[in-house]
Amino acid sequence: MATGAAAVYQDDNFRYFNIMILVIGIEICRETIRALKKKRDKLDERQLRNLKNIDTSAHNLLNLINEILDLSRVEAGSIDVHPESIDLQPLVIECAAVIEPLIQAEVQLIQEIEAVPTLRTDREILRKVLMNILGNAVKFTDTGSITISIKPVEDQ
Repeated sequence: MATGAAAVYQDDNFRYFNIMILVIGIEICRETIRALKKKRDKLDERQLRNLKNIDTSAHNLLNLINEILDLSRVEAGSIDVHPESIDLQPLVIECAAVIEPLIQAEVQLIQEIEAVPTLRTDREILRKVLMNILGNAVKFTDTGSITISIKPVEDQ
């Protein structure tokens, strides 16, 4: 039996291997669902609804796995942060454009995005945070509106 650093390394590899098996299984499930949806004329409404529920659940499970992996990397101190000067306005507009097609027809996307001073942060980490927040807004908003508001704050 391995001890010390070797045991931790083996344990991490075992976890990673198991997670990858889950991810591959979920992706196979989602591909099967996509193939079945192409034959939608042969499926009744209940079957289509069940396929959508399975696909949504698989997608949510993948997101959960990715979040767990991200948290593991944060805890291990293995996420590299690359701070740079960022113009927030185009980044927020870009994220809004990505989620806009996912918004239900009954939901309005309101964008109040003004120019603000540049930030010094990691662009990719900030993009993930923004996409997570916007994705949750889309997921949990069935009617009404989602408002994205970026405005400069006066110094106090």
